[in-house]
Amino acid sequence: MPAWAQASALGVAALALALALFAEPFEAGPGLAFLAPALVVALAALQCVPLPALLVRTLAPVSWQLRSFAPAPAQAWAPLSLDLPATLGSLALPLACACAAAAAGILARRTGARLWLCAAPLVAALLQAAIAFSRFEPGLGSSLNLLRLLGSFVNRNHQAALFSLGALIALGAALEARSRKLLWVLAAAACGAGSLLTLSRGGALALGLGALILLALRRRRSGLTLAAAVIAASLAASLWLSSESLQVRFKQLAPSRLPTETKLRSFIGAGLLVKDHWLTGVGRGAWQFLSERHRSVPGEVTFYYVENEPLQLAADLGVPAALAVLALLALAWLRAARRSDLSGLEQGALAGLCALFAQNLVDFDLELLGVALPTAVALGALQAGEGRRMRALLVALLVSSPLAAWALFAAQPHSAEADAARLLAIGDDHLNPADLLEEAGREAVVRHPADWLVSLAPALGLYQRTPQRTGPALAWAGRAMLLAPFGYRPHATAAAILLRAGRRSQARVETRLALSGEHYSLVPWEVVGLAARASRGLDELRESTPEEPSVRAKLVERLHSEGRLAEARELAEAELPTSGTLRPVLLEQLAAMATESHDPLTALRFGDQLAKLGDACAAARWRSPAYAMLGRSAEAEAERIHGLAACPGDRRLGEDLVRSRLARGDPAGALLSLGQLDAERPGSVWAADAHLLHAEVFEALHRPARAQAERFLAAELAPERPGLALDYANRLAAGGDRAGAREALRSLAPRAQGPDRAQLERRLTELEQR
Repeated sequence: MPAWAQASALGVAALALALALFAEPFEAGPGLAFLAPALVVALAALQCVPLPALLVRTLAPVSWQLRSFAPAPAQAWAPLSLDLPATLGSLALPLACACAAAAAGILARRTGARLWLCAAPLVAALLQAAIAFSRFEPGLGSSLNLLRLLGSFVNRNHQAALFSLGALIALGAALEARSRKLLWVLAAAACGAGSLLTLSRGGALALGLGALILLALRRRRSGLTLAAAVIAASLAASLWLSSESLQVRFKQLAPSRLPTETKLRSFIGAGLLVKDHWLTGVGRGAWQFLSERHRSVPGEVTFYYVENEPLQLAADLGVPAALAVLALLALAWLRAARRSDLSGLEQGALAGLCALFAQNLVDFDLELLGVALPTAVALGALQAGEGRRMRALLVALLVSSPLAAWALFAAQPHSAEADAARLLAIGDDHLNPADLLEEAGREAVVRHPADWLVSLAPALGLYQRTPQRTGPALAWAGRAMLLAPFGYRPHATAAAILLRAGRRSQARVETRLALSGEHYSLVPWEVVGLAARASRGLDELRESTPEEPSVRAKLVERLHSEGRLAEARELAEAELPTSGTLRPVLLEQLAAMATESHDPLTALRFGDQLAKLGDACAAARWRSPAYAMLGRSAEAEAERIHGLAACPGDRRLGEDLVRSRLARGDPAGALLSLGQLDAERPGSVWAADAHLLHAEVFEALHRPARAQAERFLAAELAPERPGLALDYANRLAAGGDRAGAREALRSLAPRAQGPDRAQLERRLTELEQR
């Protein structure tokens, strides 16, 4: 969230509170709704206060262990937060919500103002709906249109939360409205449809739950028919706009798929973090830097939020503080629900707030300004007249607002990202870059003791600039391993340092650790390269990598790409018996190496094994060149045709078939084969090369004009390959069509980048001067 947006919201909320506090007679007070976010602000501010080391070690032993792990410097005083700039920067949002809720509670003593303030989420939702629906375009595919249905949000779940809250407020007003009922119904249906069209499963379930709560809150049991009609209208509008996308999305709610849901699996890691820091938390805003230490989901995506608000509060502030904040929110909601004079709109707001909390058991909408601020206004307005005089606390909120805004902007230059970037940028232009790196690293790690990248940056810098400082570089890499035990980069950095120091056996240990386990979405290619460099022979290759078929297959591919064919073949053949589903991948690698070594009989043998596994496409891909090397051209062509029938559009088989027919003097057959491949369709991975192949075919057919047209299309489709444009222009110029060559370069040069563009422009200048 941009700092200017948070600061602006805080300023507006503080101004509203000041006007409400000093312009209105202060009689009943603002209610209790603002106390929960105010408590979050107070506790987060306390986490920023430096405390004696003994006290920090007693209250937060795990946090102290992370803070004091070498080579971090000794600290006599330290805050409870594990990322001080992040916690300082996080004060603005809850403070803005506290000010907004307090101002709404004071201003909402008048009935008209109370209704408007309770409807704040509905107004925000309708504005978002106007933005979102205005992006729909007639004739555009439903999936593309749905991508545009985000308003000013990035995450569709946050948009769904606001839509669901607005729909329930409008539905509550519609149930009791005597005039303008149709407008309320239309607003509810539009927001409901918007919630469904975001394809947010949590938002849709929250909408349904909120409708049930709304009916339960009503003193009179009428309105069931109208509520059902509004929900049906929302569903019908959504199905009309995108029925297929909705069906696909909600099939993912099947109970059998829930255990593999990434979001739910991430809660395990969050629970482990809360267990380690149950008393004081890690510091508001610091969760993202601890998430790698407690990762429970494979991959490399950083989780910035827990996606479960109670767990988020417990992780940020500690379990006792989280329980206190949740108790204050529950008390505020119950006190509002007990009122006997609630209008239908207010009942809708209460139901919407309850539904929003339910959605935040699987999301983090309340960490977003666009959802949290209108929610705070509505909750504060529902509390009108229920509080006591708290003028001193409200004045404290006003006084702390500029301090929070200052802290927000002051923290930006010292964020973990900024400090890591500065460490990585320290170069050889300094007199003693190694000393500067270590000193800057120690300063940065005091501010960000939990961020693994801040600890890894000095290790990378020392590795790149001072080869002789192996010990300090390994110490920093070891600290990064402690903070990111499931990440591969710290181990990979340690492996590179050890490898350069000639300690190959230790480097192999690190590459094996880097590649072990289900901690990556793709096998890291650079780590596979380190394993290959650290190993000689089959035994060392196996020692440097875990016994996982995907990793070993990548290692075979890496050895093949480096020209180490003997080792690649030996490793691939040794892994075949245990390769499982990756057996075809290894067989293809072996067939490719046999083909490169001009060993057609071996390539044919591996192709036959692929055919037995049912992979007709791969089998044909390697049996056809083997037959060609053996001089059996008819069988080679039959293999290509058979393979293309199994996998139409295969680039290798299609190109081989076209070229073989060209080679034997059958350009008409080559043209027919190329047309059947559909290789030039939009989005084809080899469309440009297919046009070039088409040009060769047309030249063989003595149709030079059509060949030139194909070359122009190839150059237009691949602006990153300036040689195509240059070749096309040179051919035109050689044929005497200088005007055409100049026009082509004028058209194609602006699409190239950097030096490539300069090359085309130089050629254009040459043509214009002659």
